[in-house]
Amino acid sequence: MPTSTTIHTMLCQVAHKDLIQLPRYIYDCWQTMLHELRSAITSWEALLEFYEELRPTARKVVNKLAYSQSELSSDQDRVLGYLKRYIRGASTQMLETFLRFCTGSATLCTDPLKIEFNRRFGLARVPVAHTCGLVLELSIFYESFADLKLEFDRVLGSPESMEFSIV
Repeated sequence: MPTSTTIHTMLCQVAHKDLIQLPRYIYDCWQTMLHELRSAITSWEALLEFYEELRPTARKVVNKLAYSQSELSSDQDRVLGYLKRYIRGASTQMLETFLRFCTGSATLCTDPLKIEFNRRFGLARVPVAHTCGLVLELSIFYESFADLKLEFDRVLGSPESMEFSIV
């Protein structure tokens, strides 16, 4: 229990821990990465260019989609076309939401987003994202672009879709 003579010393120790030691630990953890970033970004223009590379556009997002064109069935090719059309018609805000759903980040990551297909239908036919592996699962049972758009709009508009679930 602090006394009137020890309270000043105890407050100084707590302040030192919270204001000096804790931020220093974070600095030490990030130091290597920040040093590499500092050497890559040498000017204000380079920083803006780096930031612009991370900003999603429809073209950049479509180019990040990974799939094996030679192995696509006609149903998979059709659904992939719907997905590309959905992305091309999305606003910047919706692209960020789409990326957050698929990758966990609203910016463009360096790795491609792998598209996989499943045979779920009915109520189970919803897009499923695996953010750790950068995988988006889509059903082959979307009969039209309107079906896919409606489902994606519902999923991306729902706060529950952005919560982590291992089920």
